[in-house]
Amino acid sequence: MKRIVCVALSALLCCVGSAEAEKQQLHKGADQSVQREHTLAVATSPREEQVKAASEDLHITPAATPDHVIGEGGPLVMDRQETKTVQYSDVDAVNRAINAVAMSNVSNAMYGAKGKPWMRRTTLSFQFQEGWKPLYSVETVQPLGHYDNKSSHVWFTQQRISRASDIGTTLNVGVGYRRISKDDRRLYGAHLFYDHRFLRHHYRLSGGLEYMSGESEFRFNWYGSASDERVLDANLHTLERVANGYTLEYGKTFKNARWARVYVEGYHWNQERQADKNGLRVGSELQLTPRVSVDMGYNKPEHNSGGAYGKITFRLAGSPVAWYGGKHRVEGAMSVRSKMLSLVRRHNTIWVE
Repeated sequence: MKRIVCVALSALLCCVGSAEAEKQQLHKGADQSVQREHTLAVATSPREEQVKAASEDLHITPAATPDHVIGEGGPLVMDRQETKTVQYSDVDAVNRAINAVAMSNVSNAMYGAKGKPWMRRTTLSFQFQEGWKPLYSVETVQPLGHYDNKSSHVWFTQQRISRASDIGTTLNVGVGYRRISKDDRRLYGAHLFYDHRFLRHHYRLSGGLEYMSGESEFRFNWYGSASDERVLDANLHTLERVANGYTLEYGKTFKNARWARVYVEGYHWNQERQADKNGLRVGSELQLTPRVSVDMGYNKPEHNSGGAYGKITFRLAGSPVAWYGGKHRVEGAMSVRSKMLSLVRRHNTIWVE
């Protein structure tokens, strides 16, 4: 009996011990799970805070968005104040882009840091003359032989071809020589030109002298016919001939406004069938923008009433000096070194009577 009781007690104690062991193991497992979850929570909380902070810092504002958003009908221009959209056509956008690229490429090629020296001395222009008559021209001046900023003289050539709506195409080809003083303040020059007007094939020869000192310029040009009279109408005995003549000009630029130039020109043209033309022109040339310039003034012929004249010129390659968008003054204003290869100022149009 005692043995049976002992066995029963032993079995009961074993069951109780195993139950306690299982209970402790369960508590231990639960504690480990809680600790693991806490560790994960602690590990992920900084990442969540970073994501939260990034989401709070990320604000899409009109200032952060591009100005042009491509839409179905073309670019959309965002109005940042009222958040409106204005739509314009794809053709307008393409044309503006092409014009901007073309102008910038031409200007950079001719006047940029990588521009060739001969390109900087070439001018492509479109002009409106009296009566809004259009005139297209290409003009260039280039040295004959070596020339640099230390040269005391230079031989050069100047060519120009133009086309006007009323007189057709005119070609001007010339050669000249210029010498500068040792202090770079005085310049002496001379030139010869051949002019050819293709309409009725008129020819003309021209010679000139020039003197420049500081901001003052003096010029004399003579023009002589090299072609015979042309018959316009045999029945009416209408003839046409090139007029001979000369011009004398004084011009002046300004130290702090190099975009402006004023001049006074006296002229004389010989005519066989009527009185000679003598007169005086007083005008100014203004480089308003790097590409747009105006030449306007007052012309007073002898024995006749005077009148205003004007010319607007648009150049593909811009000038570095301009009233708006360019320089107003140039270093070394008293030096005439920069004029050694400037264009010869003369009348390129062949006058006929």
